[in-house]
Amino acid sequence: MSKGNRKFTPKTFESSKTNGDYSANIYNSMIESPAFNDLTKNQRLLYMYLKLQYYNSKNHPVKEDKTCFYFNAHMYREKFKLYSNDKQFYNDRDALISHGFIRVKENGKNTRTKSVYQFSSNWRLYNTVYFKIPACDMSSSLLNKNKHTNNSDNMK
Repeated sequence: MSKGNRKFTPKTFESSKTNGDYSANIYNSMIESPAFNDLTKNQRLLYMYLKLQYYNSKNHPVKEDKTCFYFNAHMYREKFKLYSNDKQFYNDRDALISHGFIRVKENGKNTRTKSVYQFSSNWRLYNTVYFKIPACDMSSSLLNKNKHTNNSDNMK
């Protein structure tokens, strides 16, 4: 059997299952990046759970784009038991957006639907002159923060 046809078997210290499990890989270059190191421990943990949800999902919200995923209140509150405080989740999610790790593909706030997220590679440009988060990638709370910041800068 060729090496490419063998299924990956996790090591005993990685999983309690021999197969059928999923993982959320994070590479060393990300862990050592300025963007990742600027995140709090809770924000880093949230990123891990977003990756876990992404790799576990069989039904991606945008059929033509398999890089999209959901992560709603049910998941962070009940399934993963990450947050009991919604405001803290949104603050941590916004930090991941503002550091270039994820983007909002579809904001479900006004339509009362699930928001759709997508992973981003913008984190690689963090702390450079090329780093910019487009408004279309932001959550509504980040857009409001930016409007407020821009308005107060214009008043000076």
